[in-house]
Amino acid sequence: MRRRHFRLLLATTATIVAVVALVGTGTAGAQTTTTTTTPVPTTLAPVVPTTVPTTVPTTVPTPTTTRVTTATTAPATVPTRAPTTTGTGGSDGGGFPWIVVLLVVLVAAVVGTLAAVTARRRGARRQLLADWLREAADTTAEAGATVRLLAQGTPPSGPIAQQLVASLRAFDDLALRAPDEGTAADAERARRTLQNLGIVIDRAYRLRRSQPPPEAWAIEQSEEAVRNAALDTDRTLRTVYRGFTAAD
Repeated sequence: MRRRHFRLLLATTATIVAVVALVGTGTAGAQTTTTTTTPVPTTLAPVVPTTVPTTVPTTVPTPTTTRVTTATTAPATVPTRAPTTTGTGGSDGGGFPWIVVLLVVLVAAVVGTLAAVTARRRGARRQLLADWLREAADTTAEAGATVRLLAQGTPPSGPIAQQLVASLRAFDDLALRAPDEGTAADAERARRTLQNLGIVIDRAYRLRRSQPPPEAWAIEQSEEAVRNAALDTDRTLRTVYRGFTAAD
């Protein structure tokens, strides 16, 4: 009977020690900070009671439950700054896109200026071409009138020769001031045909002034050559004149 009571006491003591050990282990695992736990001896020296209890305890002492508080650290809250919104509108804060409007107005002004400059340049070129064509047509008409006199049999006199020389210089100047390659080519064509006529007239003049005097048939051939050259020159000048007036 005494031995049974002693074994029951030992079993109760061992159960209490085990529960206390488990509670201590759980508390150490739950805490976030490191704590030092004094080890609890797992064996107890047997206590020999001097007086045998007459009654057997029917209740097992309830182990004291240690309340575990888990320390948690709240994350630091980083203050956020709201982005500053720069208003593009006017002073009334209505948000009207004034910058866009100003850019549109600026682009329109630049485009309008460029268009005006381009139109002015085109107008100047048209006016320059019109003036040149008018001058070239007048020069061609004057040269053609002189050439037709020679084609009709008028002897090449001093005033006629001077007029042909003036027409040659005028066509040379027109070719240098031509607005484009086409008009320059037409002026050069008129100058060349007058130059060829001048060469034929110069031969006839030298023949009449030669010594001894040439025979009559030679003079007639030279005069016929002048008329034929004048006719060819007149046809060429008429073609050039139509080109100048049609372009105008």
